[in-house]
Amino acid sequence: MLFRKKDNSDLALIKEEILRKREAQKVKKELPQGKAFYLVNYSLEGKNSSQKVQFNYKLTGRKGQEGLLQELGGEKISSGCFLVPVDRFGEMEKLLKEEKVKYNKRKIALLED
Repeated sequence: MLFRKKDNSDLALIKEEILRKREAQKVKKELPQGKAFYLVNYSLEGKNSSQKVQFNYKLTGRKGQEGLLQELGGEKISSGCFLVPVDRFGEMEKLLKEEKVKYNKRKIALLED
């Protein structure tokens, strides 16, 4: 066996990092280059189904309407993860706090190839 049982977490971390890099490459093509963003990871743990749906509608919109993320010039990366410009994060943070959503953020810069 290549990995011992306790090393499975290392394998999961490596896989996660590879997926992040792939997603970042896709996003780089879609967002303005050379701009600072926050990479935000959030969790809706503890919320019921209705609360989760309502939060996602506010974040990404519904039935052709833009959500806050689009209004701020952000981009959804995956479930529980999005990018938002640093200079617009205050508005996003207000929503996250109002909805009592747990999150963490990391400042990143998208650079030209």
